[in-house]
Order: sequence, then structure tokens, then C-alpha cells
Amino acid sequence: MSLATLLSPIRTDLELEEFSFSNQDHHIQIIKSLRGQGHDLTQYTLDPITPEDQARWARQHAQMHLDMNAALGVNSSDLSGVDFSKPDMIASWVTTHANEHFVAAQRLGLK
Repeated sequence: MSLATLLSPIRTDLELEEFSFSNQDHHIQIIKSLRGQGHDLTQYTLDPITPEDQARWARQHAQMHLDMNAALGVNSSDLSGVDFSKPDMIASWVTTHANEHFVAAQRLGLK
């Protein structure tokens, strides 16, 4: 999994599937690394993202970011309002989301 995948545009169902898989993979890496430092973070299932369960996914995903950022001592953004059916909101959300993953990767020495 490449962090660059998290910064890629999400315009098609296939791109959403790739994002979903890569995002969960990176969250698992972050959680494992933080557990090794004594933090006990909840791991929610983030893959796959389904339209009928998108609101639950967004809440749980946002909570994972709040938890990881608190453990890392960095500020969080509100990532709970994403709607993958609205292309105009996705681009800025993707950038904000990916930045939080890049910061976590840098702080934890992940790739």
C-alpha cells in the first residue's frame, strides 16, 4: 500500500475501492505502531465502504483519526462529513485526510 493512494482522486467506484483498502491498511499500521508505544486504539472496519453504511463509516473513521491524532499529539480535522457521492466535496476532504496520514506516518516512521 502506498500513501500516495490516499491522495489520489476518488471519481469512480474502483478508485473508492482502492482508497478504502489502502486507508484501512494504513490505519492498521498506525494502530499497531501506537500499540507498541502503549496506546490502545479501537480498530473499526473501514473496508469496504458501502453507500448504505457510509454515515456509520464516516463516524467511525473520523473517530479513528481523532484517536490517532490525540495519541500523536497533533490537531485533528473534522473528517466525519464526507459524502463520496458528492464530487465537489471529495477533493478537499481527500487532501485533508491524506495530510493526517502523512503526519502520522512521519511521526511513527511508517511508509
